[in-house]
Amino acid sequence: MKKLIKRYKLSIIFLFVLMITSILFTTFEYIGINYIFLTRLELLLSLIYVFIYSYIKASKSLLKGYKIGIKSGLSILILFTFINIITLNALTIRMIIYYIFILLISIISSIMQKNKRKN
Repeated sequence: MKKLIKRYKLSIIFLFVLMITSILFTTFEYIGINYIFLTRLELLLSLIYVFIYSYIKASKSLLKGYKIGIKSGLSILILFTFINIITLNALTIRMIIYYIFILLISIISSIMQKNKRKN
């Protein structure tokens, strides 16, 4: 069990931060803070979280950067798609573009980490 927690520690932290952020933004929506501002901020923060997650994941791996980026990006996309299926949200063009951004950010951050380590 300890090996499992150690291996997936970064993923567990990532999910915990996303959950806390989601709860926080939901609370702000109920209070009445500007909806457009909150959605854009939530989008920006989630992309930053994906960037950091893939960057750290690439620093701990021996694979090429783009492979790590695709792997971590697809795992995040599978998670988000699963959540959308559970909550019965429709898949819209906006969501597809958001998913493409997540995948691209993940790949770019992993490649950046690998290039940084080479220099």
